[in-house]
Amino acid sequence: TRVVSKSGELLDPLDVRGPLPVQVDGVLLLSNAELNAALVIVDKSALGTEQVTGTISSVEANSLTLDLEEAVSVCGEPPTSQLVVGLAASLDILTVTITEGGSVISSGGSPAIGQSVGMNGSCEPDGYETDNLVIIEDLRV
Repeated sequence: TRVVSKSGELLDPLDVRGPLPVQVDGVLLLSNAELNAALVIVDKSALGTEQVTGTISSVEANSLTLDLEEAVSVCGEPPTSQLVVGLAASLDILTVTITEGGSVISSGGSPAIGQSVGMNGSCEPDGYETDNLVIIEDLRV
C-alpha cells in the first residue's frame, strides 16, 4: 500500500490516524470487512487543527487557560471543560467590539481574564497551540 499526502509527499503508513480525512483506492472485501488498499491519500493540512471558543481564566507570558463553552475533546484527548493553550511567538490578535449600533473589528488587543475568545489552533507535541486569537468584546447592555 502506498500512502501519500495530497501534495504528493510519500508518507509512512503510521501517518494515517483518526480523525484525519483520507481518500482510498482499493477493494472492500465484505467477507471479512477488510479494505485492501493500493493507494491512501492523506489530507495532512487538516491534521490536528481544532477550533475552540471559551472564556479566558488565566493568562501567562506564552500561554492562557481557556474555560470551554462545553466539555469537548481537543487533540484526541478525553473531553475537558478547560484547555491550556500555547501562544505562538507570531500571535495575530483581532478584537471584535460589539455595541448596540453594530460591531467593529480591529487588529491587536491583549488577552485578559474574563474575555470571550475564539481561535483555530493545532495539536503540537506539547499540546494545543494557536497563532491566532479573536477577542470578543460585547458592550451591549
